Amino acid sequence: MQFTTKIIRAAGIVAGTVLLILFGGVAVFWVVKDRMGAAERNLHPIVDFNPSNFIEVAEAPFFYRIDNKLKYAASIASDAPTLFESPHLYRWDFYPSPDNKKLLAVDRKNLYLIQKGKETITLIENARFYDIPLGEFFYDSRNLQWDAGSRYVFIPYDKKTEPRNRSKNAVLFRIDTENISAPEIIAKNFKADDNYFSVTDKAVCFGYLADKNKKKWRCTTKNSVSDIEKYSRTGILLENSERITGIPFAYHSGGGETWSQRTGFFIKHRFRENFDGMFSKNDPNKPLIQFRRFKKFPPLDKEFSGFLSFLAVLPGGRYVVFSIDHGEDILLDRSSLAYRALPRNVEVMDNPAISSDPAFRPWPDLFYWGKSLHRDSPAP
Repeated sequence: MQFTTKIIRAAGIVAGTVLLILFGGVAVFWVVKDRMGAAERNLHPIVDFNPSNFIEVAEAPFFYRIDNKLKYAASIASDAPTLFESPHLYRWDFYPSPDNKKLLAVDRKNLYLIQKGKETITLIENARFYDIPLGEFFYDSRNLQWDAGSRYVFIPYDKKTEPRNRSKNAVLFRIDTENISAPEIIAKNFKADDNYFSVTDKAVCFGYLADKNKKKWRCTTKNSVSDIEKYSRTGILLENSERITGIPFAYHSGGGETWSQRTGFFIKHRFRENFDGMFSKNDPNKPLIQFRRFKKFPPLDKEFSGFLSFLAVLPGGRYVVFSIDHGEDILLDRSSLAYRALPRNVEVMDNPAISSDPAFRPWPDLFYWGKSLHRDSPAP
């Protein structure tokens, strides 16, 4: 019995020692790995990071913000004239007009029209989705659009409901920025979270669910309201035989990878091992700048890119602004390949209607149309 007890005790000591070694080894492994990951994360997201000091000069003035001061110039400069100032301005609450001469800004409540050399106008009060009590009506600034001519602004008017404000009885208003008056009703029974587009000043078209599985598109003109039968890049034929001539135009706010591809910049993920690259359409084989790929802290071991997102392309297409993992915004000169980090209090307003291709106009993407229409529909 005593002998058996000794054996059990010895086995327990051995087992405890093995477990201690095992857990200790695992702990050392994760500590070493975590330190390696930390060292990796301390590397700058841009390979061979070497910023320059230069002053960009875009082909035309553009809107940007320094702290709470909105400015308009061809270069980012703190001494540029201030057009508008508010402590309640947030990223993505700015909508430059397609000609880049007007700006819509939404602060905590109101929608403002801002132009250089002119007095700022309050177009709409209570034009913000946030902080609106349930059941109240409001102007939904999240879904506003400019027309291609930079004259008209479209904005839905809806009732705050849950979830996600999916009212089916919203109204679409149009505001003439060159002849300020009461907003004009363009479309009734307009679903506020649907995509929509305009065709010059002749029509506005928007999607709706004809039944549970089929999405259709309807246009409202000065003469009628009818569903779309055929469309092309130069015109639309309605089911009531009315023809709408002109280029369909969809205004998209906010930067994005797809948008920047259209303006001549794009990202190749893993263009070589552990690196991503930004390229120009002028030379799709030589990267303008390279980004590291990192692994998240153990035990996830998932990779992510040092590049985060495109933010803006300045007029002329020479300069692009993008964000990186360190929380910085970088301005890159495509011609010289020089780049600099923008101060954290600077925000450049993206204009989705600016392109390096003068013939470009944002066309409603294929996914807008669902299965009821196709890009290859015959021209009306």
